[in-house]
Amino acid sequence: MSSVQAKSRAGFALPVVLVTISILTLIFLTIVVAMDDLYGEIATRKSEAAFQLQALSAEAQFAYLATTEPLTIQGLNVGGSRYEEMRGDAPIVVDPNQLRLIKLDASPYGWSPRKDGSRPDIEVKVQDEGGLLNLSYAPREALVRLFMLAGSDGPSAGKLASEAVDFRDVDDLLMVDGAEAADYSRAGLPPPTNRPFQQVSEINGILSWETRTPPLWRQVVPLVAARPDGMSFNINTAPVEVLMMQFGITKADAQMIVDRRRIEPLYSLSQVGLVGDDEQSYTFPSGRFRFSVVDQRQGIGYSSRLSLTPASRDRPIWVEDTMVQRFKPRAQLSNQTPPAFPRSTVQPGN
Repeated sequence: MSSVQAKSRAGFALPVVLVTISILTLIFLTIVVAMDDLYGEIATRKSEAAFQLQALSAEAQFAYLATTEPLTIQGLNVGGSRYEEMRGDAPIVVDPNQLRLIKLDASPYGWSPRKDGSRPDIEVKVQDEGGLLNLSYAPREALVRLFMLAGSDGPSAGKLASEAVDFRDVDDLLMVDGAEAADYSRAGLPPPTNRPFQQVSEINGILSWETRTPPLWRQVVPLVAARPDGMSFNINTAPVEVLMMQFGITKADAQMIVDRRRIEPLYSLSQVGLVGDDEQSYTFPSGRFRFSVVDQRQGIGYSSRLSLTPASRDRPIWVEDTMVQRFKPRAQLSNQTPPAFPRSTVQPGN
């Protein structure tokens, strides 16, 4: 072998070695990045699992309190006066120093994994559905205001409201700008249900929804409910926006009502200059609640719907519509610490 050939092979070997090292380095870096992503995913799943554990614990605590503590015009009166009337059990001992109120107007409470109340970094809210706009029975005028709040112009809001009323009423009388079965048939759509809305999502079935969907509808969904079995409305738990829609009042007047009920609960509409149906209740919780738990630092939230069913011995409360959602974490949190979410302190007497 000549010296030229030997040098040629030696010069060829060096690039091969360099390419091999480069390939191995890329493989190693790929593995490192993949492992880093895996560790990050594991950490995320671990934090989500820890949050869900706390959320379910808070939900279970509220469910227990809702079925064992008195529900009053002010809210859930934890530690309030109760009597065991149906059975001859020992009386329940109540410590007046432990009296706590869970407001049902989405007021924030801090939830801590520990009973001592430390680290209330999780926020709990309970909203009485009686304080939300009830799609099942809300008058057309209130629906118009709802759709306008969701971003629809006046004519579109009026048409959607008329179609919603026609969709839920039992007759076949056509409202102005409304729609009945024949209109749905011509459009190739399922006919109206002709019954009160059972779910909020049923609003998607009205004739013009696809072409006139309010642009901000998702933002106002938390303000509405579908309660076909109840026509009551609770002014003690209604948000400002719902008061404006329900009664057609200004934001200033609605805020005045909210400020006044923080001092003492309202017992009638006349206390705040409002007029309503005398056959309806306007001041007591409905027994159905929107429950939410949020960790702003992690950017994760849990929500559910709880319904009291006192007639059921086996299941006195129903939990449904559970959901876990991710959102952008908030680095800056409020300096105000919400009150701790009450825990049951009542024990049966000896």
